[in-house]
Amino acid sequence: MLAALTGYASESDKSRALAAGFDFHLTKPLSLDKLQYILANRADGTLRGIV
Repeated sequence: MLAALTGYASESDKSRALAAGFDFHLTKPLSLDKLQYILANRADGTLRGIV
């Protein structure tokens, strides 16, 4: 699993990160609840993209 953590949050930034092979695009400041959700639900492979 690869997650991009960045301060850039435009739709084109998100699309480019996913197109580059990242599984997730997260923006700063990072919510620990969001990170825990991603880590807990990534195993089945259905959770991908912009969270």
